[in-house]
Amino acid sequence: MTARLWTRLDVTCYRWVGASIGACALGLSDVLLLRTRGRRSGQVRAVLVACVELDGVPVVCGANAGSDTDPAWFKNLVAGSPAEIERHHRRIAVTPVLLEGPERAAAFDAVYRAFPHVRLYLARTSRPFPLLRLEPVDPSPVAAGPARRPALIRR
Repeated sequence: MTARLWTRLDVTCYRWVGASIGACALGLSDVLLLRTRGRRSGQVRAVLVACVELDGVPVVCGANAGSDTDPAWFKNLVAGSPAEIERHHRRIAVTPVLLEGPERAAAFDAVYRAFPHVRLYLARTSRPFPLLRLEPVDPSPVAAGPARRPALIRR
């Protein structure tokens, strides 16, 4: 099974059931569905990303399984792609904020404690993993479900 097919299957499962097969296999409890637009293709991209919640706001880590390059979703966000997340069957438009300095260090400590597999990823690369805080654009979430089209798709 290709990675793209696996991602589609896992995203579909998450949207219908509210759980990620991949996250469960890794022992992760908190994931979110992140939607961005491809920086080159313009197509909507959806990926499940592990997150930690700090002060009520999700923070995601661009570990990319220890690869020497940042994940595509991170590159899309840095390029200015609109973004939204889906958690607990709620969809929220977000603005990514790159964490730096002491704020990044504190957030990375939380990521390190929450996701033991990050230790393995750190051993594979010398690249620092970027951390993004996903600030809600509008604090009132919209109900999401399999029958609803994501707002990011509408033009």
